[in-house]
Amino acid sequence: MRKYLLSLFVVLAAGCYAQGFQRPDYETIQKVARTEAYDQLLTRYQALDTTLTLNELQTLYYGSIFVGKSSFNGLDKEVKDLLEDKRKTNEAAEAMDRHLDKYPFDLQALVYRTVPAGRNNDTALVRNLWEKAELIATTIVSTGDGQSDSTGFHVVSVSDEYALMNFFFKVEHGNQYITASRCDKFDIAVNGHEASLYFDIQALLAWENRVFSGKDIDKPFTFTYDTSVWSKADQSNMASMTVNKKLVLPEITEKTTAEEYDAYKPKVIECMEWLLAHDPGTKNDMEKMTNLEAQQFLIKWCAGVDGCMFSLEREFFSYKMIELGGYFLGGWAAYFVKTGDNDSVNGHIAGIDAVIECYNRYPKTLKKDKKKILAFKKMQEEGTLRQYVIDNIGK
Repeated sequence: MRKYLLSLFVVLAAGCYAQGFQRPDYETIQKVARTEAYDQLLTRYQALDTTLTLNELQTLYYGSIFVGKSSFNGLDKEVKDLLEDKRKTNEAAEAMDRHLDKYPFDLQALVYRTVPAGRNNDTALVRNLWEKAELIATTIVSTGDGQSDSTGFHVVSVSDEYALMNFFFKVEHGNQYITASRCDKFDIAVNGHEASLYFDIQALLAWENRVFSGKDIDKPFTFTYDTSVWSKADQSNMASMTVNKKLVLPEITEKTTAEEYDAYKPKVIECMEWLLAHDPGTKNDMEKMTNLEAQQFLIKWCAGVDGCMFSLEREFFSYKMIELGGYFLGGWAAYFVKTGDNDSVNGHIAGIDAVIECYNRYPKTLKKDKKKILAFKKMQEEGTLRQYVIDNIGK
């Protein structure tokens, strides 16, 4: 099976890791990303400087996550909808240009932007966009071979995974799982053969956790890619842990339709029931993985569903135990599914209620957040929680 996968990557990767792939040096990259040197590299990238080295390209792409230039989920659905209407070609182009000004390394957006450029017969722009996309794709595939948990392709955006598979590897992809070593694993088909493809999302998850926890995002990150530090259970269960028999969740991608989001509503309830039924600090590896999968599903569903704007406030969403952010979000999402009420105050209250319920069930696990949660619980019991939420939303 390895030979089938290698056939996919040889064109892009031959010039990058002929002498072995090169994982990103995140510790060094995050230091450079906040200096003038990074801005100078960005200027050279925008000018399509062909002398950019692999180290410099990795600094640009992976450094984007530290300076707000990484688009975690790619283009908004509204922009993609504009692209479908040829009468709105120029409007779509302008919207994507604004997106690329903010997120210049978004692989999906670079490829999609070629569509209105092609419609307007702007061949020079089409060529420019594809050359940039190829630079980013080549940078990503330089970081691994995509064939195992420890050698996955490093990405800073979920949409980049799909852009690589759809536009460059051109493989059919099915189920997606998050593995014990923080990789996205996809079931794929290559020349009629079943295979797996791995994307390392440790940097992406670390950033999400930092944002959700409310910690100082400027504090240096620490990353570990040495498989020897994973627990024995993780190492022994690499293959088996990616399949969960108790909580089966559908895949949410940029192609998920509004009808599908609506059909997934029962899964939102199921995810929340699972989270409340399992200790967020569980030592069981399978439960850890399922908790993570449930929270990832809820995040993606809330980001894409129509009818409710999940405008989260740090005062209510951030906890020392970062997993509680997922419980808060799940509580709000489950409330919206059950009632259809998209009121932000009621949503925040439902999220707080879920956090309180989690504390009621697992007080020892949540002891670091005891003071904050008990304050919410007191307001809940005294009937003052609603006014507190109203007073603090937007602060």
